[in-house]
Amino acid sequence: MTIKLKKAAAAIVSQEQTNKGQQVAESQHQEAVELPAESATAKAMAESSAPVVFGEVGLEASITINLGNYNSTRLGVSLKLPALPSEIDDVFEYAKTWVDTRLSKLSDEAQQAAAPEG
Repeated sequence: MTIKLKKAAAAIVSQEQTNKGQQVAESQHQEAVELPAESATAKAMAESSAPVVFGEVGLEASITINLGNYNSTRLGVSLKLPALPSEIDDVFEYAKTWVDTRLSKLSDEAQQAAAPEG
């Protein structure tokens, strides 16, 4: 199934590095995440001139990766999406898939960057 994207929501991606338990670096940035165009929430946001009551679905996940030699990096992703009450479960599943995929990609990148060359 191809998802056409239309409306944006906010995601925050963070990374923290530690050395022997002490934080040595931290970064955080916000990304736009678009809602599937076929969702009722996206359609209501695009078509409605009257106020529409939305709920909000939020999901946050993080992972700590041991880099060896008492070093580690902690990666985190959070996402908040608007949702109509009738779509909360579907929006949650969409958010969970997005966060899991993004966190997995970040984890793979961090482990590759930390791997010794040779």
